[in-house]
Amino acid sequence: MAFKIITVGDLKSLMAEKEIAIVDVRDAMSFDQNHIEKAVHLHDGNIDFFLDETEREKPVVVYCFHGHSSKGAANYLDEQGFAEVFSLEGGYTAWQSFVD
Repeated sequence: MAFKIITVGDLKSLMAEKEIAIVDVRDAMSFDQNHIEKAVHLHDGNIDFFLDETEREKPVVVYCFHGHSSKGAANYLDEQGFAEVFSLEGGYTAWQSFVD
């Protein structure tokens, strides 16, 4: 497992420091209702586009509802050659409680 776990506080700092890719792997309805600003909804229909268009040097942060299923997606993206891949600890639930 080469991806890292990132806290919401560390994600906020990373977002302020540099350009990153934020990936939401929740279902489409959840993404449409609310998501982290500038997040991309990643699913089977657009994964190839994401892989083709995203710079491998750009840090990628993956999140789901609670921080469990994002680990599989983070691992996959790490295997695709991204230099820095993170899974958000606590997922979108943690993000909401931190920013509210």
